[in-house]
Amino acid sequence: MASDRRDFLRSIGRDGARTAASLIGAVGAIRKEAGELADEIGDPTSLNQPPRRRAAEAALDLPDDAGLVAAGERAPDPAFASPVRDEEGAIILLDVRALPAQILERRAESAAAVAAALAVDVVAPGPIRALIGALALQLADRSGPAGASGARRSAAAAALRNSAPLSGSLDAELTALMTGAPRTGVDLDSAVNSRAAARLAAHAAQAERLRAAIGDEGAVATGPGLGATSWGDLAPAHEAIRRSGRSELLIAAGPSVARGGRTSLGGIDAADAVRAGLAPTLLADVLLASRLVRGDIDTLLLASDLVAADGSAVVAVGGVALAVAARAGGARVILVAPSRDSAAEAHTAPTDAAALERRIADSMRSPGTTATASREAAAGVATEGSRVEVLPAALIDAAP
Repeated sequence: MASDRRDFLRSIGRDGARTAASLIGAVGAIRKEAGELADEIGDPTSLNQPPRRRAAEAALDLPDDAGLVAAGERAPDPAFASPVRDEEGAIILLDVRALPAQILERRAESAAAVAAALAVDVVAPGPIRALIGALALQLADRSGPAGASGARRSAAAAALRNSAPLSGSLDAELTALMTGAPRTGVDLDSAVNSRAAARLAAHAAQAERLRAAIGDEGAVATGPGLGATSWGDLAPAHEAIRRSGRSELLIAAGPSVARGGRTSLGGIDAADAVRAGLAPTLLADVLLASRLVRGDIDTLLLASDLVAADGSAVVAVGGVALAVAARAGGARVILVAPSRDSAAEAHTAPTDAAALERRIADSMRSPGTTATASREAAAGVATEGSRVEVLPAALIDAAP
C-alpha cells in the first residue's frame, strides 16, 4: 500500500538520520520523513548557511544562474537535500545540475516525466537511479485501471531504459521488478520496499569490503562519481575511507554532471566527502594523473554503474588515463560498482568491452544525449563529446 511504503521510508529515514554524518543513510538519505527537505547534516556544517533553495518545478530547463555563485560571495557550504523523495502521486527529484550553489527540485507525476528528467541528467549517474526507477514503476502502476497495470509497467520500464541506456543499476532494478510481474500494486510495493532495505545492507557491506581493500595506510584518490548524491543511499567509498581512519582525499573533477553544465561530478563528490568528515582536495584530472605517475598515491578508486561480464567497465571520461597513470606510478586501481544480486540481473550485463563501446555509441545517438560542439570550436573543427569511456578489465586490480 502507498501508506505502508511511506511508513517504511520514514522509518528507515529516521534510522539513517542518526548516522547520516558518515553517510550510512536511508533510501536516498531521506531524513526524518519522506516529505521533509533535509537540513544540513551534523557537525561541522550544521550551523553554516546552506545553498539557496527553490521550490519544486515541473519544467526541465535549467535557470541561467543555476550552479553559479555571485562574484564576491563565498562558496556555499556542503548542505544536503534528499536525491529523491516519494510523495503521494509524485516523485520529487533533486536537480544535481544546480549544485552546489542551489538546491533545485523537480516534480515528476508520471513515469514519462521521470524518464524525461533522467534523459537530461537531472539525476547524476549511479545506483540512486535504481530507486528512482522503482518509484516510477509504482507511479505507472497507480495511474490507471488495475487491469492494464502490466502494460503500463512495461511501457514505463521501456521509457526509463531508453532515457538512461548506460545505467546498469536502473536496468538491473527494472529487470528484477519486472521478472515475475507482480500481480497487484501491493505486490509491487512490497518488492520495492524489500529491495530498498536489501540495498542499504549491501551498500554497508560494500563499504566494509572497500575499507579492507584500501587498507589503513597510504594516500587515496578517486575518480568522479563516488559521492552520496550520485550513489544515493550511501557513498561506500567515502564511508570506507572514513572507517580506515584517513581524512585526506584527492578527487578528480571529471566531466560536468550534465552536458554543457557547470557543476563537475567531482565537485559533488567533494561536497559529500566534507559531510562525511573528510578533507577532500579537488584537482583537474591531469593534475591528479601527474600525482599518480610520481607515485604520491597508493590507491585509486574509480566508479562505474555499468560493468561487462568480462570485468571491463564504463567510467567517467578521464578514468582510463587515471588508471594508466596509476599503473605507471605503482598505485592499485579499485573499481567501485553495484553488484548484480540475481542471475536474471547478471544476464542483462553486456558481455565484453566491445559491447560496452556499442552501448556508448548508441547512447550518443539517443534523443537528449547527442554531444554538442563547444562554444570555442570554429567552423570546420570536429568535436567529440562523449562523457564516458570503457575501462579495460586489465587495468582493474580489484572490484570488492
